[in-house]
Amino acid sequence: MVLRCSGLLALAALGLVITSGDSSTSVDLTTFPVGVGTSTESADSSGGGAAAGDDAALPTVGHILHFSDVHLNISATLDANDSAAIPVAYGDDAPTNLLVSALEYAKRLLPEPDFFLYTGDHVVHGDLTDEYLAAAVEENVEIMAKYFAATDNGTTLDITAIIGNSDTSPDYTMNVTDPETEENPNIALISAAWKDTMSPSNLDWFNRRGYLAYALDVNVIVITLNTLPYSVGRQKSVNLRS
Repeated sequence: MVLRCSGLLALAALGLVITSGDSSTSVDLTTFPVGVGTSTESADSSGGGAAAGDDAALPTVGHILHFSDVHLNISATLDANDSAAIPVAYGDDAPTNLLVSALEYAKRLLPEPDFFLYTGDHVVHGDLTDEYLAAAVEENVEIMAKYFAATDNGTTLDITAIIGNSDTSPDYTMNVTDPETEENPNIALISAAWKDTMSPSNLDWFNRRGYLAYALDVNVIVITLNTLPYSVGRQKSVNLRS
């Protein structure tokens, strides 16, 4: 199998730019071999296609869909209708209709990815209440799951849970999990957002540590990290609060 990664990034040079105000889009595709098979869809070392039957040992193709840094801007009332009415404005964080537009494009581009990689920063920038923070993370996860659910067309689709620096309030606010209690209140505040898209065992582990491992293939394991407790930004944030 060869995994192709289609990047849809909100604040990066590569991928589909979903920041409001930018009308151009692009997709970054990369491949790497993880196994062999006889799929009719295959790729050569240059990234081009190869006809089925030419070589039974040619790698099959898998796809990773990558979203990041949506910074979802929902209404302070936490009402879905109010959130839907927030306009798209250049330079502002993404309202729900902009996220939906990006997901609809991604669904047309790659309707059945093998893996949905979301790399954090679910919520709008700013000083947020715990209630707003939890609601925004949950809204972001639920909207993405409507398009790329945990079970899609009868197959299991993993959707990653990664905590970004903006997914705590103030941002970068996270300590290392207490080794005696195995509890982390910053993770527990938002982890319910993944209760319908994550297995109970993964959710339990995520609640304790904030990181996970996903086996995509016999030769490919995706490991997600929780770097917030060790971030330079966390130290600056602690100093500011002190």
